[in-house]
Amino acid sequence: MVTETSSSESLAVAERMRELMSRHGIGKRQQTAEFCRILDLSFSQGHRKLRVNSPWTLAQIRRVANAFDEPALKLFETINTRPDETEGTAHDAVLKLGSFEVPCQAWVGQALEAGSRPDFIAQKLNNR
Repeated sequence: MVTETSSSESLAVAERMRELMSRHGIGKRQQTAEFCRILDLSFSQGHRKLRVNSPWTLAQIRRVANAFDEPALKLFETINTRPDETEGTAHDAVLKLGSFEVPCQAWVGQALEAGSRPDFIAQKLNNR
């Protein structure tokens, strides 16, 4: 099931991917074909990725960034993911994705209701 949050995140990733291609001189009409080449996808699969009908994986994001010799994190520099300030209190944090660590801010709000399914959870580990 695609949620509004995952859909907006996929849209943001697709926009950054298109911007990346444009920065490297790849025109709009060639972008889908180039994604298909880099990610080894069919034209239909590549088209769905760029039109936000198919979610992105971290591995795919890294693979595209590497193909253009850019750090994957650069693709997220301008994405505004900060929630409304009324939703909690900001804390410096580290997002762990496998062995990859990304400094960030965590907005800590109210405790979750029983049975709720958040996008992310936080865990305090060694005073971090």
